[in-house]
Amino acid sequence: VIHRDACWLNIMMDATNLIPQGFHHADTRSHDGNRYSEFNYKTRTSVAPVQYYFIDFGLSSRFSNFEDRRLVVGTGGQGRSVPELSSTVPYDPFSVDIYQVGGVIMELVEIYYGLKVFRPLVMAMIQKDPALRPAASTSLLQFEYIVSKMSKRKLNGRVYWLKR
Repeated sequence: VIHRDACWLNIMMDATNLIPQGFHHADTRSHDGNRYSEFNYKTRTSVAPVQYYFIDFGLSSRFSNFEDRRLVVGTGGQGRSVPELSSTVPYDPFSVDIYQVGGVIMELVEIYYGLKVFRPLVMAMIQKDPALRPAASTSLLQFEYIVSKMSKRKLNGRVYWLKR
């Protein structure tokens, strides 16, 4: 499955283990939306791994296998910065997903302290030329390599905002 709209608003986190009592959809400081007592939560490291999911598959394409993939056309979706998007010139949708996920990670790198170590990977993922972007499997291997070189203290540490 190729998502074709793998942007910030289409990635959801399952907070079930982080906030066992749940949280109100409109007021995240409250478990039920009525009472503002102590808000109980657990740290991300105490419940790791936290699960993330893609949602909104309205623009997605499905191929029976990687070898049977085909080029697509279309400019829909929230991430309009992908250079090759076109309603007339066919493009590889796998490269679009790489670019869009790279863009999401780039936003994180730019707003949180301590994530700059991922910048080289992200820069490869958001290359203007789709042929220069790494495959998803290569991106994952590079991500895992970067994480494997980080200390346990760094991995378990707090992530701080650079900007507000």
